[in-house]
Amino acid sequence: FQTANRTTSELTIRRVTSADRGNYYCYLNSSAGNEQSKIVQLTVPTGSITVPKAEKTFSVGQSGVLKCSADGSANPVLTWWKEGKKVDVVANNRLRQTSSGELVLNDVTFRDAGIFICHISVASINQNFIQKIEVTVIGPPDPPTDVKLLIT
Repeated sequence: FQTANRTTSELTIRRVTSADRGNYYCYLNSSAGNEQSKIVQLTVPTGSITVPKAEKTFSVGQSGVLKCSADGSANPVLTWWKEGKKVDVVANNRLRQTSSGELVLNDVTFRDAGIFICHISVASINQNFIQKIEVTVIGPPDPPTDVKLLIT
């Protein structure tokens, strides 16, 4: 609590956390009487992150879901990456990102195997979160494409 002069004062909270949120007011008690300031409400943007299991296994031809979600008043933005490239759900009609941030893989193929990264950006609290998910695809092998018959 810092006093600037006899008629004004200010409260400085350093390194604000969600525990600091709430209503604040100044109460003055003097020989001249008592006075209370207007109530000031302190809101602190928050975000909670739910990260998926780090490894997922899907079968060829099935649908799979990669879960990575964030909620709270911080308005997080979720983006998916695979092997260093942003996942393009528009160009690849087998992939779809839900409004809750899940990445749905329809008709899984061996090409879907690899490292996926869920990137969560929370601008209002200037934080980023990353979750890596290793996807393994199992199923029968693809038929051979270059077959030669050797008769001896």
